[in-house]
Amino acid sequence: MNDAVIVAGVVPAEVVMPRDLDELAEIVRERYARGSTFAFVGGGTQLDLGNRPSGLDTIVRTTALDRVIDYTPEDQTITVEAGMTLGALDRILAEQGQMLPLDAGDRERGTIGGAIAANLAGRHRLRYGTVKDMIVGVAIVRPDGTPSHGGGKVVKNVAGFDLPKLMVGSLGTLGAIATATLRVYPAPEASAFVTGAFEDDDGFVARDAAALSAALVRERLEPVAMWASSRPDGRYRVTVEFAGSGVAVEAQCRACERLIAESGVSARSCASDSDEGERETRARYASAPRIKTGFPPASFAPLDELIRPLIDGDTTVLAYPGVGIAVIRPAASVDHRALLAAIRKREDMTAVVEAMPPQWAADVDAWGNPPRALRLMRALKTSFDPRGLCNPGRYVAGL
Repeated sequence: MNDAVIVAGVVPAEVVMPRDLDELAEIVRERYARGSTFAFVGGGTQLDLGNRPSGLDTIVRTTALDRVIDYTPEDQTITVEAGMTLGALDRILAEQGQMLPLDAGDRERGTIGGAIAANLAGRHRLRYGTVKDMIVGVAIVRPDGTPSHGGGKVVKNVAGFDLPKLMVGSLGTLGAIATATLRVYPAPEASAFVTGAFEDDDGFVARDAAALSAALVRERLEPVAMWASSRPDGRYRVTVEFAGSGVAVEAQCRACERLIAESGVSARSCASDSDEGERETRARYASAPRIKTGFPPASFAPLDELIRPLIDGDTTVLAYPGVGIAVIRPAASVDHRALLAAIRKREDMTAVVEAMPPQWAADVDAWGNPPRALRLMRALKTSFDPRGLCNPGRYVAGL
């Protein structure tokens, strides 16, 4: 098969698409036996994440593996093959009034396996966490073609080695995710957004946006999301999203409007059918370059103070103060090396290049400073993939 797939700028020699899980294991077994390098791709929405692979003979595309293995709505769990798209899963769950609150830039392309491998998370992380909080069990094909599994169909199953959590964020370097069992949630009755700085003449500075995030906790409000999007003048437009019963959503919106007004910023509520959520998704998953920063939730203001002298009005910042994440899209005029170095110099902050433009690849490491757990990570990689053939070089420190 000759699908066009480019992984971090590298074109593989071949692309193969297994039709079932047995064929997936056989394909992996054959490549490993002959010493070929290989990687796994689902919908291809995260191919700019990570460094250039050091070798890539074969792409194993998993999109044909899209069956439901088991679905028990009353237990709020579902087991699906890794190639199922998030959009297809949405439609299955919606029939039972349930949902998987995992954000993605393109739900009709993004797959379950890819979401797990890339540790996908967006604005709803504030309420529901990341995929690590939703995964219950997993079946994988190890790099030598051996099937393995961990976890189960019970949400509280924590016995033994936590293979499901290990696969989250592994970027396909430890094997292919074959199936996943996920915890699902009741779909809310209603949802709405409250925006601050709707008018052009006011807005939040980073310090006030962080204070609003703390005030929401203090007032015992329960937003499912809160984000701050930068404007060219350095101020931020803040959006808070609520979901639940209609009465609860309305009451929380009124309370949130009051908190924003106390900050001296204009506010308004809008229904769930507005484009607020789509606007955030477009900004969150915009094309390269895209840098994701991590910081203590109380340190959004220090992050803003750190990066503000290094960026310009054409740079966009999308921050989630409540969870300590920000996404920066530096303008072409910005010295991206200086920006990355300044963030990575701080012990309490991290910077990962989520989407690497080709011109950065020669002198930028996507992951930055190796973590303290690097020795353990190397040991795990060696245990799973002693020949170093599975997606080599893409991950931290060349793993």
